[in-house]
Amino acid sequence: MSAMGQKRTVPRIDDDGTIHFLPGYDPRTGLFLDRSPIFKVKQHPSRDDARKAAAVLLFPFSKYQFDDPAAGQALLLAAIFTAIERPFLAVAPMFVVRSPMPGTGKGKIVRSLVRLAFDTEPVAITWGGNSEEFEKRLAALLLQTPGVLSIDNANGMQIKGDLLESIITEGCADIRPLGHSKIVKVRNRSLVTLTGNNPIITGDMARRALPVDILPRSADPERDPYPFDPVEITKRRRTDFLMAAVIAMRAFRLAGMPRQALPAVGSFDDWSRKVRDLVYWLTDYDVSRGFHRNKAEDPRRQGDGSLLAALHQHFGSSPFKAADPIAVHKRVTDQRRSPQNLPAPATTEQTLHEAIEDVLGSRDANAKVFGYWARRVKGASIDGFILETHHNPATNANDITVQRTRQGQPPGSTGSTGSIQPLHEMEKSK
Repeated sequence: MSAMGQKRTVPRIDDDGTIHFLPGYDPRTGLFLDRSPIFKVKQHPSRDDARKAAAVLLFPFSKYQFDDPAAGQALLLAAIFTAIERPFLAVAPMFVVRSPMPGTGKGKIVRSLVRLAFDTEPVAITWGGNSEEFEKRLAALLLQTPGVLSIDNANGMQIKGDLLESIITEGCADIRPLGHSKIVKVRNRSLVTLTGNNPIITGDMARRALPVDILPRSADPERDPYPFDPVEITKRRRTDFLMAAVIAMRAFRLAGMPRQALPAVGSFDDWSRKVRDLVYWLTDYDVSRGFHRNKAEDPRRQGDGSLLAALHQHFGSSPFKAADPIAVHKRVTDQRRSPQNLPAPATTEQTLHEAIEDVLGSRDANAKVFGYWARRVKGASIDGFILETHHNPATNANDITVQRTRQGQPPGSTGSTGSIQPLHEMEKSK
């Protein structure tokens, strides 16, 4: 099953800036152009024109508040351009719109994006009680190849899952329809969004999702008055906003799609070129910093970092076996059970004991489970440390080492973090 043959409701724009409004089947993309507004775009828009157009795009969201206004505006622009470009991109990250409490307008942001890019309402599913049930519902929905897949009410959930991760970075997944034995390969071109109160982006989802964090305007945000509805204004003035988006996209392409000398973003090369670089060109803010924020906030990664630090503190850079830290854990456990019979453990042993308990758990603290953990984190730079394993032919076992790494700033952290001021007077001009 393929996403080819789907409809799109926005014009296609080539890398040279040419805009295609012609309705019907597009053999280049395999998509149908249907119900796209027709509008004129300046022949040679400048970077200044593009920044003014970006301000227009941000107008429906001008009453939202973010903990970092520059990041909030840049991520909203990235979500807008991703929604518009999504039918033409093989893969794209998921956007997570979250806040600490209900009533802050998370769903309105998603519905506005979908109205702008697809002129429809999103197809929504809830996360539900557990990951297994969610993945079943997700598989059933993917078989319908929706243009937008909106995951709602993921309140307090740890966002992870093999199927979700696969469709985001691989662009396809093998699914067995309910009641059938045959496997169906689904190619995904859906814009994937998620909303919720305090969802946690964890594990491998950290490099697949970009968080848009909304601040409540008051203690009771559902009662806050707003001068306009983002969804209603996007629906009513969709042509204006689409034209603004195309102006910015065309200006960027006519400028040669300048590369911004930003670090690579794994799995999303085309998206990075057409969306991430464009947003940086407009705002001087690298939205991929969101991936690094996910990793910093990931509780599992925090535990891994603490255990690596404790291992380095105790063993230094010397090699050790998986059984060695487990022996330390056992000594500390035994001493705590019989403090009058055993000497007090060293500080490094106590620290290592706590880190092992935090990551492996007291019941699973054995050499085999520690070896599984070491294989999982092997080669990953986490909080300034990196674990490596090397086979020792003399013992026919793995030697483990933990080394310090040179910690630099996250990609995109240098340079300006300027923001675009929304065009608050836009409505008055109509």
